Formats: sequence, structure tokens, C-alpha cells
Amino acid sequence: TTDGNYYVGSNQYGLWQMTPRPGVTDPATWVRISGLPTSAINALAATNDGSLYIGTENAGLWRMDPQKKFSKVSEVTGSRVREGGLVYDPTVSPAMLYVLTNDALTVLRIP
Repeated sequence: TTDGNYYVGSNQYGLWQMTPRPGVTDPATWVRISGLPTSAINALAATNDGSLYIGTENAGLWRMDPQKKFSKVSEVTGSRVREGGLVYDPTVSPAMLYVLTNDALTVLRIP
């Protein structure tokens, strides 16, 4: 993400943030991020505005803003975001996020 952190989603263990620590013996610190309604994560996409979009197995699409606050993306139907079902395209203006769920393909415009 734009803040220099990396994120990993697990189908069992939820969302994790990895903060690189260059030049330190321990190369990174890991922190579990809480606040989502499920621990089953299928897809992640970071956007140029500093957000992280989180596709879940059973709770739809969520957005984590740069302040790490979560909000459900109500424009996306379906409860299951498919594995690999988030594709961010920053080459167009405004940028687009493609979201593939068990219900539909939705295109979101990201300002």
C-alpha cells in the first residue's frame, strides 16, 4: 500500500499487516488487523488513494481506508468475492476496480 506496508489475507487467519524494517536483524513485524466480520479472505487490492480492498469468502467486499477504518462496499452484490477476483486498473481516469463475486462482475471507479 502507499504507506509502505504489505498485507496478506488468509482463508483461516484473517488480514495481516507486514511492516518492513530495513537494516534490522528481524526483517519485518507482523500484526493481525481486526475489524472485519470474517477471517476468510479471498482477495486483496491496494489502490493509489491508500485504500486496501478486501474480498471475503462470505461477507462481500470491504474497504480499509488509510486510517485503517473498515467500511462495507455496498455497491458490490454477492457475498463471496472470488479468489483473484479483485483487479485494480490505475491506467484510466478515474481508476477502476473490477470485482468478481458469486453474483456479478462489478466495476467501481476509484477517484
